[in-house]
Amino acid sequence: MVDQEYEKLAEDLAVIRSAIEKSNGIFRFLRLSRAMGLVGLWSGLGIGFLSLVLYAIDMTYGGLVAAPPLVRGLLYGVAVLFVIAVAVGKIMLVMAQARKSYRDFTVLRLIGEVYTPKTLPILVPCAIAATGVPAFLISRGLGVYLAPAMSILLGLLFLVFHNVFFLRSMLYSGAWMICSGVPLLFFAENTHTALGVAATFGLGFVALYVGDRIGDRT
Repeated sequence: MVDQEYEKLAEDLAVIRSAIEKSNGIFRFLRLSRAMGLVGLWSGLGIGFLSLVLYAIDMTYGGLVAAPPLVRGLLYGVAVLFVIAVAVGKIMLVMAQARKSYRDFTVLRLIGEVYTPKTLPILVPCAIAATGVPAFLISRGLGVYLAPAMSILLGLLFLVFHNVFFLRSMLYSGAWMICSGVPLLFFAENTHTALGVAATFGLGFVALYVGDRIGDRT
């Protein structure tokens, strides 16, 4: 009799969990903070490193275009490998965490959980802004404002999505990108773009890791 009651309770809990997943997604049940913290650390350090290399090239050769083909090729190659490594690493870490709770979890399901009727109304306008704002600034000869403008946009996106993915560390990252991007708007003309990227995006992504570590202590 007791076993039957436990089985009934387990079934009821499974039904409740399934209903919550359908309304809010599975991210409520996944502990992704550590995985995304590591991804943020890798991304931030990589962005900072590439930005400083680009700054050094600009100071040495007077610009990337004037740099020797070998130097440009190495920089492009490292940048591509960095993007691929971060993307693959993020998927692997998230999948590993998800499969602790859902053994049959697949990449297709992950994509389906990210791009939902709840997130698309946010993602689509942000994607339009992420393409339209840079295009406008470049077309008006205001490329120096790209780093702070995009930092502010991404920071706002992080603040919105922290409630979707239940990652408090996104609050720290988003806050840094906004709080560093706004002052940079006023000093962008006198600040090297690469240094601006390192200060906003580089440290902003590192804040994901810092936020995760702070969360462990609270």
